[in-house]
Amino acid sequence: MYRKTFFLVCCFVLACMAGSASAANRVWEGNVDTDWFNGDNWAPVGVPVGGTGAFADTVIINGGKSFYPVIDAAGAVCKKLHLGTVADGNEAYLTIETGGELTVNSGDTATENQTICLGKVAGAYGTLTMNGGQINMVIGEECEVGGRGLGGFGTYNVYGGLHKGGNISVPGYGAGGTSCGGVVNLDGGVIDSNQFVWATDTKTGTVNIYSGTLYTDFLGFNSGGYCNLYGGMIDSNDYKMMSNYGLFDIYDGIWYNHSQKPGTEFGHRATYDVRYYCNQRSATDPDPSIVAYGGRGPVSIEWEGWDLPFGDPNRVAESELRNLYLTDPNFVWWVRADFNSNLAYWPEPVDGFGAADPDQELHWSPSYTGNATHHDIYFGTSLSDVTDANLADPGGVYYTRQTVDNNSIARSVYSPSGPHTLGGVYYWRIDEVNEADEPETIWKGTVWTFSISYVILEDFESYASSAALALSWVPTGSSSTAAYLVPVSTPGPYLGEQSMLLRAYTNIGTVGPVWWGEARHTFAADQKWDPANTDARLLAFSVYGTATNSATIDIYVKLKDSLGNEAVRYVSGLAQTLAWTEVLFDLDAFTSPAVVDLSKVKQIAIGVKSDVKTALKTDVFVENVRLYLADCYPNYLWGNTDFNRDCITNMSDVGILVTTGNWLMSNWDVTPAAPAVGPVLKYEFNGDANDSSGNGYNATIYDDDGIQWEAGHLGENPGAL
Repeated sequence: MYRKTFFLVCCFVLACMAGSASAANRVWEGNVDTDWFNGDNWAPVGVPVGGTGAFADTVIINGGKSFYPVIDAAGAVCKKLHLGTVADGNEAYLTIETGGELTVNSGDTATENQTICLGKVAGAYGTLTMNGGQINMVIGEECEVGGRGLGGFGTYNVYGGLHKGGNISVPGYGAGGTSCGGVVNLDGGVIDSNQFVWATDTKTGTVNIYSGTLYTDFLGFNSGGYCNLYGGMIDSNDYKMMSNYGLFDIYDGIWYNHSQKPGTEFGHRATYDVRYYCNQRSATDPDPSIVAYGGRGPVSIEWEGWDLPFGDPNRVAESELRNLYLTDPNFVWWVRADFNSNLAYWPEPVDGFGAADPDQELHWSPSYTGNATHHDIYFGTSLSDVTDANLADPGGVYYTRQTVDNNSIARSVYSPSGPHTLGGVYYWRIDEVNEADEPETIWKGTVWTFSISYVILEDFESYASSAALALSWVPTGSSSTAAYLVPVSTPGPYLGEQSMLLRAYTNIGTVGPVWWGEARHTFAADQKWDPANTDARLLAFSVYGTATNSATIDIYVKLKDSLGNEAVRYVSGLAQTLAWTEVLFDLDAFTSPAVVDLSKVKQIAIGVKSDVKTALKTDVFVENVRLYLADCYPNYLWGNTDFNRDCITNMSDVGILVTTGNWLMSNWDVTPAAPAVGPVLKYEFNGDANDSSGNGYNATIYDDDGIQWEAGHLGENPGAL
């Protein structure tokens, strides 16, 4: 009797153990219908069990099924949820409808725990769609939209309802491989996660927000990815661009970020990132950036909790941001697109560019909407004239109409008559026009500006042969010297198509080891390079050496005026350089001590020399002989007021001055107070030169008959000398 009872109990226990083991994975078969709560759809048979214990189920849903599960009521639970675990190319689906609720709780908060994983392995695909209802996760649990490692591809559609809790990564951390990736589409629902991270190494994570709201404590690009904000709202507590790539593209909607971690460096870095990366590039440039309309327009940053009375908040110093985050728990910034999609966009040169080419072409992209049939182009040297010009009254501004080719993706281009003047500031505006409308519609464009920082003296592009070059740049030297026309690709890529090869041979004759060789160019008329006639103060050209050149070789430039005076200036250490290097000479150096009259420059020579015997042959390539403005040559003579180094002193520079100090601060109460120590002496010149400070330093006025007394600024008469 007792043996029989014991045997039955053992069988029961073993059966329970077997049942718990099989329940560790609950696999969707979908043989009956779409009902999650129908146990006949599962293997082993039974509805998934939730919780964190040994009896809880990891739900596995793969593709190729007759039916896929739908949750339309509360009470759906599981330990983990994996869609797409088989590399069969089929897609697995799970849908949550209004009234449905799924709680996923693995109890696993270790890094990369894959509590929810869509597309777990390469070649597998998983799609989770919320049309309503709710998904509940626990802090620290991961929802991977695209599996980590060599994972598959996941899609998470949130069209309604609420995703609550957990960390979402698109795709999972460490994801790689050509099949790995993830997409989140938020359009009408709410995602409220602890973290939201683009974590892929292959830049295949994309988030599209059309409407609805994404709330998260931390928003960050770990190793690349894309976020397209077409509408709706992002509300984050901290943000970080943690990688060398990431594109945040804003079309509509708004992105808020709050400082919720006062007293830490973390919050300060978040704001520094958004300040630094805004408007840094176009959508195709592989650098981190926050842009609008695929790089077509700028984004604007606004701040709350910190009074910025004037200037560009993008230029707030990093140290100030750090101090702000350490002291102000209520600080918030928000980012939005600052762009009218009916306007021309993406100007080249970029607005405010201070180093444009003297023959600068104008490039831009037609309106994003494609509504324009023509461009009206205005170009001039007056900001007010270009701003106010219109068809009825161009106001002296150059005007032309250009047809838009909406079938081409090429950018529009216009070449104003040049060359432009060194130091000149130019303004241009592109109005988009739809001639099909009656009357025609005109979208008035933004006024853009650029300035010219250099003039080209020689770029070697106009010569058809080495013989033609040698007639203009005459080679000469202490021994055989030649000038050849060569493609710039011969030494290495550069700006133009052609360069000059200056080849000089060592003098090994009886006159000793010193040798030199140069190419001389004589101007048809005297060049006026003096300060009275030009703002150019720097002479520059680029050189490329060879490894076989001697390190003792100097490169030089020589100027000669029409009076016969000449001066030479040298630079050392560049004959062996294997990269194009710009050589810079201060024009004033050719006149001190006074030698060359810069108002009568007749000849320029570029050459090489050595004071010791060297190898038989020396080759130096020369390109782009230019004159620069002093204020616009990098790392040289910046203007004292050009704080942002764009070669233009304007309100952006004033903004930097403002945000780094207290200049022009408003709404300050100033209480006057007498100085702690009075003046040592004070002359009021009220008819004499006596000291009114009381210290007795009376002065004596000499030549009393020749002086004149006038009324002072306080009305005294006499009161001024």
